[in-house]
Amino acid sequence: MQAAQLVAQLQEEYQIQIPIRQLFYDPTVRVVAEYIDGQLHSDEELDNESRNRGNLVLLRSGDKDKNVFFIHGGIGESVTFIDWCKRLDKKYRCWGLSSKYHNNIAPQTRLMEVIIHPYMNDIRSVQKTGPYTLIGWSAGGVIAYAAAEQLELEGEVVDKLILLDSMEPGKYDIGGTKAVQEYKAEDEIEIIHSYLQDEKLISRLKSEKTVEGIWTSLKYILENNEEKYREFKETIKDQFPFIADSIVEYDYESVEALMLYINRFRSFVNTLIRYSPKGKIAVNVNLICADESTVSIDINEWNKYLHKPAASKKIAGNHFNILYPPYVDDLAKYVNGILDGFY
Repeated sequence: MQAAQLVAQLQEEYQIQIPIRQLFYDPTVRVVAEYIDGQLHSDEELDNESRNRGNLVLLRSGDKDKNVFFIHGGIGESVTFIDWCKRLDKKYRCWGLSSKYHNNIAPQTRLMEVIIHPYMNDIRSVQKTGPYTLIGWSAGGVIAYAAAEQLELEGEVVDKLILLDSMEPGKYDIGGTKAVQEYKAEDEIEIIHSYLQDEKLISRLKSEKTVEGIWTSLKYILENNEEKYREFKETIKDQFPFIADSIVEYDYESVEALMLYINRFRSFVNTLIRYSPKGKIAVNVNLICADESTVSIDINEWNKYLHKPAASKKIAGNHFNILYPPYVDDLAKYVNGILDGFY
């Protein structure tokens, strides 16, 4: 809790995002100060146009003609790429795309075209034309593929598409999730009931007639009942470890932030289930798989959507820890080779 309070104070003071993991990874004053200084100086490189692009985050400065765009996983945050970017060659300028436009704690139904449209605008705000380099992790792999597909349809060149532990399009049926055209109040009540076996709470939520009203009411209840919130978090961690493992600071998240991440995840999975590529893309694709991952990936299925077969590589780690020390060292080394044209 003290770590969470310190991070909150630093973020308020310097107006930057600091992951709690940064304190645990190397908690010395010098290293934390260097991290803050680096984030502040990186922000200076953002011009006014890019600063107003809510999805775009500069993760690491570099040459202005060596842009690499990292696309978020299922919870919509790009902070998970910081350790990776720090280990890439300093000439590469690393940008993270975070889902800032999905800031509603309720789930939303959106087609892939709607999701990637603002991302394309953000990418072009710092690089007007190709060739582009895109990297997607987890669910972000399919989003990166869809962005590459759209760029090629518009006559742009995508030079490299790097997919990290990403299932192919049409395969995201996580937890038996079914595609929905619209989220309905009665279905959300049933889902929340599976999280919290509290008939009084459920009865209270049933008085709400909209999906947003239900989640807003639940937010108010959990914010005022710490014990119930702990139960909620434990249930999510037990039923959906994929969500909990995706959130770097899961045990410290506020009610609103956790609900946002849960329903972003649900919304993105729904989008991925409904997405079908329009054809094949010409970009050179590298598919990297974590050798301890539980994610089922079939390169032959990926190749159905590519004009040229993907190059594949296994790296030590699982779906989540591959992004953090010590596993991220081998990942960054291999990706440096891809970016430099060796693989």
